[in-house]
Amino acid sequence: MLYKKGGRHIGPAGNSYTYIGVDNEESLKELLANGWFATLEEAVATSKPAPVKVEPEATVEVRQYKDLSDDEKKEIGRRILNGDKHGDIGKEYNVHHFTVGKVKRELD
Repeated sequence: MLYKKGGRHIGPAGNSYTYIGVDNEESLKELLANGWFATLEEAVATSKPAPVKVEPEATVEVRQYKDLSDDEKKEIGRRILNGDKHGDIGKEYNVHHFTVGKVKRELD
């Protein structure tokens, strides 16, 4: 069991808290690093909740129409004609769905 200050439960001296069960060592380490405590006394003794560590998401620059090779444009066109969704095609080729639409307009 791990504890955190603030929540629907009322503990010693009227302090509110919440608790969570932990079933593996990896989760235990992560939760302890993110403001959870092994004892209720430690949790309610904190002056404010600890900040949650958030890992930044990797960003990938979306390619533009001019970045597509002729072969990629042909393959995108084939997929459009097969009825694949623009969003799915865009994810696979790392382009915006509007770019897929531009390839479609060239087919018309």
